[in-house]
Amino acid sequence: MKEAVLSVNNASLESSGSYAIYPNPTKGLLYFNGKNSFQKQIDVYDVSGNTVYQNNTASNKFDISNLSTGLYLIKVKSGEGEVFHRIFKN
Repeated sequence: MKEAVLSVNNASLESSGSYAIYPNPTKGLLYFNGKNSFQKQIDVYDVSGNTVYQNNTASNKFDISNLSTGLYLIKVKSGEGEVFHRIFKN
């Protein structure tokens, strides 16, 4: 079995205070709050590090309502940088 390592580090988008994902906790619908609308790659990981959702979008929202209740790590990557958020889905 191959092991995967998932780590979290702060990136310029989050540390600048110009970017947020809300609400947290969520029932499924998440929103982006940022200075600019931009194309972004969204990857959602479960606590085991498995990718459970992927999307490439310019939208300011995305839906994870089909995922089970629990803690998830969301990675958002764009031309402006990359940021990670921990989200609880209830």
